[in-house]
Amino acid sequence: MTACDNIDENDENSENDKNDKNNENENENKKKNKNKYKNNSQTGKMRTSVGCTSDYEKCVLDVRNVSKRYGHFFALKSVSFSVRAGESVAVLGPNGAGKTTLLKIIATLIKPSEGVVKLFGRDSSNADIRRRIGVVMHESFLYDELTVLENLKLYAKFFYINSEQLRRQQAEEEIEALVDILNLKRWLNVKAKLLSYGLRKRADIARALIHRPDLVILDEPFGGLDASSREILVEYFSRCSKTLILSSHSVEWARKVCERGIILERGAVKREMYLKRHSA
Repeated sequence: MTACDNIDENDENSENDKNDKNNENENENKKKNKNKYKNNSQTGKMRTSVGCTSDYEKCVLDVRNVSKRYGHFFALKSVSFSVRAGESVAVLGPNGAGKTTLLKIIATLIKPSEGVVKLFGRDSSNADIRRRIGVVMHESFLYDELTVLENLKLYAKFFYINSEQLRRQQAEEEIEALVDILNLKRWLNVKAKLLSYGLRKRADIARALIHRPDLVILDEPFGGLDASSREILVEYFSRCSKTLILSSHSVEWARKVCERGIILERGAVKREMYLKRHSA
């Protein structure tokens, strides 16, 4: 059991046929599916924000002409891009570029003034969408007076409140896996308010992943962390196959996790770029 669920598992195209020919075809299909979501940089083609067209590149996120206005000030100006299943994308830019505002809109925390955001092919206003996303913003969503373990169990109940014992057991297994991967075991019984910034960030990430979301949204995950905490996050998300979108002002750290970068400047998309995937 792993905390990362592979979202590009192979479809079973045939029943359990034992003959050599079918086994050979099945192995070939597995190889093809394994490479479905690999970065197109190997072919020299740039993935642009024109939308997802093919079946295996179905859009997890589709942002179309999104603007956000506060009075006469535009925090975002007609932003458009898309993210395919399995992609890891960084929204880059200096402070005040609009990164946090964009991620809050994607996470359904605030509404755009103009434009449309679709998640998994549906309007982001759909209530069921939130069950499929995990969000970590600047502000922590942990309860100060609860321990790390109590927080994780509480958030797990939000998603498994009507579930049978088997699903509750799965939630407990997921907590155990995330605690191990994010190196939180020593602090399980410590109240959230007593955690350092880096430990609280890691606990918040565990909280956001507890329900095995299909899309993970992280706002400045590396900001304010020490080198050890940063490396733990890099190792985890480099191995994780979930669709990921994060914001950062550091290209260096975003490059270690993400395949593609979207550069924001004064609320508008300036350009897109490839980022090298971290290799251990």
